[in-house]
Amino acid sequence: MARARGVRTGAVVTPPRALLPDAAVPMTPAPGMPSIVSAGGPLEHRIDRAYLLRVHCDAGRDGERWDPMATSARPPSDPAARRTALIRRRTAQGLSQERLAEQLGVDRTTIARWESGTSTPQPWQRPNLAQALGVTLAECDALLVLEPPTTAATTVQAESSGLGDGDEMDRRVFLTTTMASAVSVPSRPGLIDALLQPPQAEALTLNQLSAGVQEVKTAYQACRYDDVAAVLTRLLPAVRSSLDRLDSSQLDAGHALATDLYHVAGSVFLKLGDPAIALLAAERSGHHAARSGDPIAEATSARVLTHALMASGHNTNAVAIGTGAATRLKRATGLREDDALSAYGALLLRSAVAAGRAQNRDTAEAILDEAKRAGEKLGHDGNDRWTGFGPTNVQQHRVHLTLAFGDAGTAVEIARRVPLDKIPIAERRGSLFLDVAKAYAMWGRHEQALSALHAALKAAPGEVTARPATARLIADLAALARGHTRARVVEFAGQAGIRL
Repeated sequence: MARARGVRTGAVVTPPRALLPDAAVPMTPAPGMPSIVSAGGPLEHRIDRAYLLRVHCDAGRDGERWDPMATSARPPSDPAARRTALIRRRTAQGLSQERLAEQLGVDRTTIARWESGTSTPQPWQRPNLAQALGVTLAECDALLVLEPPTTAATTVQAESSGLGDGDEMDRRVFLTTTMASAVSVPSRPGLIDALLQPPQAEALTLNQLSAGVQEVKTAYQACRYDDVAAVLTRLLPAVRSSLDRLDSSQLDAGHALATDLYHVAGSVFLKLGDPAIALLAAERSGHHAARSGDPIAEATSARVLTHALMASGHNTNAVAIGTGAATRLKRATGLREDDALSAYGALLLRSAVAAGRAQNRDTAEAILDEAKRAGEKLGHDGNDRWTGFGPTNVQQHRVHLTLAFGDAGTAVEIARRVPLDKIPIAERRGSLFLDVAKAYAMWGRHEQALSALHAALKAAPGEVTARPATARLIADLAALARGHTRARVVEFAGQAGIRL
């Protein structure tokens, strides 16, 4: 059966009727695929030329409509002006001018002229540019606004270096990009205060702290994000005083619990599209993990750090940190117990996603194959150490990565074979249906995309109603669909409480 690459609608692929529990797809490792990590250092990165096609932008403006008739900015009267926002978005995606030009089928000098403001993308070029940058058309038009040279000063160093996926982003660009995302997406002030303000709450016993972690983890996996925020707002200010009151025999366990609390905090801020604050929470998770002496806690903190770095555009660094932490966990534990094996596999899956965001297909598939072996060794779909890891979880990530490389038709085919009855965690089921909705939208199958959104809302309402990224997906679908389908998308948005 032919595969539908990207958004080509002419491919001969029969759309599945629904996501049905079916036999797993045999995943044979590709010949010559490199091993996960060597003992001597991080993976070598060989960039694959696959297209990274995304339907929505994690750092975009919530609820903005796609206006196909919008006109782009005209060339400047001041030749020193620059399109700073365009440069920042490109670097945040980990793209050099050469890489972006390759994706769009233009010369590198064309990208340079667009960014310098001496020329403007033609209307027929803007949809492909928006897709490559992971933004909507309206957001793409905003990126084409010209700014005076003083505003562009922070990006000159990164641009002149020909920043590519293998280079580290200039620190000033990183701070500008992440802080911009922190203020552009609505967040929860009470939760931010709990993370940033000096501790004021009374100390908790170790049992109370453990019960709090149980409560917040359960609420998170059920997508009850309001409850998660409420519990974190209560517990985070009490962490320091609680640890100060524990005796030496309890302190390691206390730090391991604090690791989990800050991990959840970071994960929530990532859901809200706030990677800057997520990085802070991840750093605190890592601090407590190091003091716990628990290698599994260290792997847990590395997983949220990998995710936060990836959300900030540091995909290559995220891969290095994730695979390095997985290697250390394997050496420290031998992966003899289920909890260590589950933490190892979950960390590999996060690293594979980061490699996919970096458009490094070989690396992503090699990491995913290693995670598959870990899932087979585990032998069941469990939730050890709150990882939700198992063979089905690996299969679900294969859907996500296939979609990330623009193969929408194959992503849907793989998703159809994922056994839904083996995904007990609501957050994971909701994520799968949302991936399917994105795939169908990319494929131009708007009715099926809407059906997947309905399934996501039923399986995990919080994934649809609480996440700005999902709201942008729905807004994009409303802009793409026509006639009766568009009316049904608008109706769905109203049911989900999402303003278009």
